[in-house]
Amino acid sequence: MKTALKLYFLYVPKWYFIYLLIQTVVSSLLSLSYGILIPATVASYFAGTTEFKSVVQIIAFVLFFDLFILAIGKIVGYFMTPKLNYVCQKEVNMLLFRKMNQISLQYYDDSQFYDKYNLANKNTLPSIYASIDLLLSILGQLISIGSMLTLILLIDPPILLFMIGCAIVSVIIQIIESIFTLKLQKESVNINHIFEYISRTFYLKKYALDQRFTKISDVTLALYQNTIVRVKKYLDRFMKRAMPWDCLDAGVTDIFIYFSILIFSCYRIAVLNQYAVGDLVAILTSSITLFRRLSGIGGILSQLFDINKKMSFFSDFMAYPDDYTQKGQQIKDSFKHEIEVQNLCFSYQEKKVLNNITLKIPVGSILALIGPNGAGKSTLVKLLRGLYHQDSGYILIDGVDSRSLSEHSFSHLFMVVNQAPVIYEMSIAENILLKPCESAEDAANVWDLLQKVGLKDKIMQYENGFHTIIGREFHPDGIELSGGEMQKIAIARCLASKNKILILDEPSSHLDPISEHQLFELLISLKKELTFIVITHNIQNIVDADQIVWLENGNVEEIGSHFDLMKLGKKYAAAFNSLYNTLR
Repeated sequence: MKTALKLYFLYVPKWYFIYLLIQTVVSSLLSLSYGILIPATVASYFAGTTEFKSVVQIIAFVLFFDLFILAIGKIVGYFMTPKLNYVCQKEVNMLLFRKMNQISLQYYDDSQFYDKYNLANKNTLPSIYASIDLLLSILGQLISIGSMLTLILLIDPPILLFMIGCAIVSVIIQIIESIFTLKLQKESVNINHIFEYISRTFYLKKYALDQRFTKISDVTLALYQNTIVRVKKYLDRFMKRAMPWDCLDAGVTDIFIYFSILIFSCYRIAVLNQYAVGDLVAILTSSITLFRRLSGIGGILSQLFDINKKMSFFSDFMAYPDDYTQKGQQIKDSFKHEIEVQNLCFSYQEKKVLNNITLKIPVGSILALIGPNGAGKSTLVKLLRGLYHQDSGYILIDGVDSRSLSEHSFSHLFMVVNQAPVIYEMSIAENILLKPCESAEDAANVWDLLQKVGLKDKIMQYENGFHTIIGREFHPDGIELSGGEMQKIAIARCLASKNKILILDEPSSHLDPISEHQLFELLISLKKELTFIVITHNIQNIVDADQIVWLENGNVEEIGSHFDLMKLGKKYAAAFNSLYNTLR
């Protein structure tokens, strides 16, 4: 709760909290007036101990003050509270987003990482609001309890001991119930993750065709049904454990306490003649109110426990180390000479994936990685990018051991273009620059990059030029790009970022032959500016690569230029000749 309150006071003005304090105090006093003062005054009037004029004055004063406070609350609620809540929500989200950008990419392969983020994202803001509500509730409870204690002590002290004993029982019951509730919430985290995934498969465009025209929907719906069964089991178990305690708490609160005090009070007034009528009303209302406030301590403890637990999700997520730039690591943002791989070995889950890989990638060259599926091509690229750490051997970038480099360095050296590049629902310029296009220099840079990748003529035909939005998820007038055009936007992005090493992972798998040829022609034209590492199965397009590496079973089987490997006459030559004969 300490963390939640700290965040609240960090983002919400102090004057608003002071207003809430005053409102809580006044509301508590008004509640006591309606619950005890007015009923006792009216009862005294009918008993003949209070004048009618005094009753009217008290009721009028309480009513007027209540309406005044209600009017102020409505004004603040409509004009200030939504704005302050928006600010708080924005700042908390920004805090989580900034943290996401600082966490090492290696954690993205861990499913628990997503669960922790989802829990933090879902629970942090509600817990902040709940913590301030709880703090104000405690203040209101203290005012009410103090007033009730004073009144009961003045009228009938023995009832007080009875109330405290019953309240302790109620508190214990509520704590037990809260433990069951939190266990249920923890067990349901993975289930919620599954529900979110299933939901995505039905509303994301990339799944839409398969969902409609294949039977994959049967599989996802079966997963949904199985998950529903799990939910039912959790709920059944929860209800069997929690319901008896809930019934016991309700019985103590609503039946035993009320009738016990009623019988005891009637005995005092009818047999012992110790109460006046006004005292009877005051003792009944104050006793029940006091019990509810005392038993509410259990609810307060339960809420406190719940807030602390939910804020622990935030703390767990924020505890991820900021590996983006660790202490002692070097920062390197330029590539001038070569990447040298020496005797590189890597295993995953005790399975050997790469074995004694040795090669060099000079600056301004094109390296093509080919070979059968599972050969280790993608793993080698991940090691080059610092996403994995080798078991043995070295990766030297301009003579610097890659293990000594920060993640910041890798993000400034490498950029990846996958089969389906990431394109944002933003303007063409913003997709290229990865920032707002704000100056004439930015605009000139965008046109120059579009010219280099062969898209300038087409983009100029749009009414808004490079300010045209890509995608129609949020913008009905947005445009859709072909696979080849998206690849070109991604390459332009790499040129704009000043990253010097571009990795293309199966870049032509979704392209037609003409677009595929144009893409590789583009790579050759950009060799002076970039170094390329290409993972592909289409060997007809890599004949102009400076180096071709045939990987198989984690080993370098062949390495050299196209002419070297054709002269060698082994696997590459056989594959190329087979393709040539097929095309002929």
